[in-house]
Formats: sequence, C-alpha cells, structure tokens
Amino acid sequence: KQRVQAAMTRFVGIVRSDKRLMQASAALAVIAEEVEMLYATCRPTEDLLELRNLCLVSQLIIRSAQERKESRGLHYTTDYPETSETEKHDTVLVKQKKPGRKPVIAVLK
Repeated sequence: KQRVQAAMTRFVGIVRSDKRLMQASAALAVIAEEVEMLYATCRPTEDLLELRNLCLVSQLIIRSAQERKESRGLHYTTDYPETSETEKHDTVLVKQKKPGRKPVIAVLK
C-alpha cells in the first residue's frame, strides 16, 4: 500500500508531465502484477482486496491523466500548460473490462 501511495505522490501530483505519468504507470504495473500473483495464490484478505482496488484506481487515474492533453483547474501538466476548449468535457468515464488490460475511456458530450 505504501509503495502505491509513494508512486502516486511522486509521479502523479498536482504538477504532472508525460514522462512522470509513464514512470507512474511502469511502477504501478510492477506493483499490480505482484498483487495479482498474491491474489491468485493466497486467500484474499480485506487488506489484499483493498490493495488490489487501490492499484486499479491508481492505474485508472494515471490513464485518465495521460489522456488529458491540456491543463485545467488542479490538473496541470507541463507538457500541455494551456487550457483547451476542445478538451473540455462534462463527463469522462473510464472502465477496465479485465485486470491487466488497458482501461477504455469514453467521453460523454
């Protein structure tokens, strides 16, 4: 849990960049793989389920941030410092159909 929190704090803070988001994605992929191995071989505990969910939510946050090609409000990225009206959406849905697969992002207009 602390490794997930540390990676998110270090790489996915208020000021973001594509490079740091890629580093976060790589770090979370390693952690999530370890968690999935534990999940497959051990009896699930409340802590393990919480950690598994924390990994999934963290990966969805990273993927959503990677899709944002602008800065808006507290979502500031050094690679895209300007606000773009074409990137403005009322609702963005992120779904992951199966663990280990890339999330699917849908924008509702």
